[in-house]
Amino acid sequence: MKEKKTFLEVMKTLGVKLFNGLKRYPVSIAMGAAASVIGVILIHSENISKDNERLLASFIMALVIGFLFSLSVKTFIENNETSMKIRWFLWIVVGTFSLFYSIYLYSNMENNEMFEMVRFAAMLLAGFVLFMTAVFRKKTENQEVYSTLSGWRLAITIIYTLIIWGGISLILFAIDELLGIYIDEKAYMDTIVLTTGFFSPMFFFGGVPKIDEKLTPEKIYKFFKILVVYVIAPLLTAYTVVFYIYALRILFTWDWPEGIVGNMVLWYAIIGTVTMYFLSGMDGESKWASIFGKWFPRVIILPIVLLFISLIIRINAYGFTANRYFLGVVGIWTLGCALYMSIVNYKKRCTRAITVSLVIIALLSVIGPWNAINVGRISQTNRLEKLLIKNNLLVNGQTQQNPDLSKEIKGEISEMIVYLERNYDSMKVDFLPEGFEQSDMKDVFGFEYTYYYENTYLKDNPMDVSIRQDELDLIIDVRGYDYIWDSEHWEMNFIEIDEGELGIEFLRDENINDLIITLDDEPLYEKNIDSFLIQIQETWNDIGNDITVDELTFTDETSDLSLKIVFTAVEMFPENNGFELGWVHFFLLVKMK
Repeated sequence: MKEKKTFLEVMKTLGVKLFNGLKRYPVSIAMGAAASVIGVILIHSENISKDNERLLASFIMALVIGFLFSLSVKTFIENNETSMKIRWFLWIVVGTFSLFYSIYLYSNMENNEMFEMVRFAAMLLAGFVLFMTAVFRKKTENQEVYSTLSGWRLAITIIYTLIIWGGISLILFAIDELLGIYIDEKAYMDTIVLTTGFFSPMFFFGGVPKIDEKLTPEKIYKFFKILVVYVIAPLLTAYTVVFYIYALRILFTWDWPEGIVGNMVLWYAIIGTVTMYFLSGMDGESKWASIFGKWFPRVIILPIVLLFISLIIRINAYGFTANRYFLGVVGIWTLGCALYMSIVNYKKRCTRAITVSLVIIALLSVIGPWNAINVGRISQTNRLEKLLIKNNLLVNGQTQQNPDLSKEIKGEISEMIVYLERNYDSMKVDFLPEGFEQSDMKDVFGFEYTYYYENTYLKDNPMDVSIRQDELDLIIDVRGYDYIWDSEHWEMNFIEIDEGELGIEFLRDENINDLIITLDDEPLYEKNIDSFLIQIQETWNDIGNDITVDELTFTDETSDLSLKIVFTAVEMFPENNGFELGWVHFFLLVKMK
């Protein structure tokens, strides 16, 4: 039985761990603390300019990257005999890199924010993996044990951080509510930022395995063993069975998937690869773990092949994007890991090969001309160029007008230009005029931006009514009416007018679709709108998606009111005795007589 410790003893132990963490990783902790201080400054900078905001954000991002890579430098120094000059050189490299990276971010974030955030995320992943998998640790055996222990310490650190933040936040809330002392909402943000920047690193580093600490599988926490061996591994096995059944169905029907399968296989493959990494440190824990570790890398190959087929279908149809690029890159990594683990004996696998390859792929995917954003930009630019040439909008490298295109083609060109402008800066496309923007489409191509959405569902269900608001040329003539009401407000709405209190409500359930108007709670108008919907259904059956706002507009009158109802979205499914109403939206215009 463990000896019980007093509160002071517990606090002393905690203090020792915090001090040991600070002593072991002073540079990293300093960088984390500096990032949190700048974060607090940014939180409290209310009237800061965009340039200064970008500058502070650049410093924070550079310090975070420096923090992670400084951990790997420290691990390298601890595990290799290095002179003081080499150590100083390595620290100067980390500091210089962080400084120049912040300058680079400040210069490039304004026009390439998406790319820089993607690059930042990839570098975060690389730095995190380098440290958590102890790539630079001298003793390569039981590397996954180090990762398990460090991962467990990280989980505990997160829990402690949240508890401390929650406790301080409750105290601040009590001071505000009970003592009447005003506490700014930003104080709660300050608390989590400062706790994460100061306490969390020191607490985490206080429990990271030391250089001379012997790492054996017996050190892995029992909870983690049970989670991996008896929960995650069986679930992955069941998931594999489902995928193989799905693959057999594809082979028989030859109906290849387009989108969702790629993401499903991606996460399945990533979780499977990470599980295999940790299982390497649990050899002998159970017969089931040994069987799973031997056969899973082999059976995962077919689902990854399905991922590539699904990805190729999407790329052939719509070209490369950053998302598809990363999907392919991660697919290549998981396939490489699966092949490696299938060839090499279960007990002789080098888990370092898995982690180092991930770091290399993460960094290569965001640097050089082959990076994700550049490949996506070239692919989408080529698609636009081919489409413009095909429709005589680009002849011998010069743009020209052609307004007589179908709405579908105009919509496709418009969406591609908007996509380039939003993600890759269409002003840098060589065959477009210098400084070209979406607003210049009328002058350059002869037509304005055109929205077009091909509803594939309606091709298979032509009798279903599916009218979307964004497909209509929606300008409503309100002349001659006093009030306009939106049916999205299903509860009764009131307004004070000269005659009294006017109330409007659309009452809808499974059996009724009633529009109700009252004056001082007395009924003024009540009508079931099904009669209008039946007319819409008949018009839809005649002309389908070419229906216009005029054909969706109805008028009605009473001795007290003149009404106009303009339907802007309707979804109906025909039945033997009429129709089932899925969704309806309309504007009601009212004039008091």
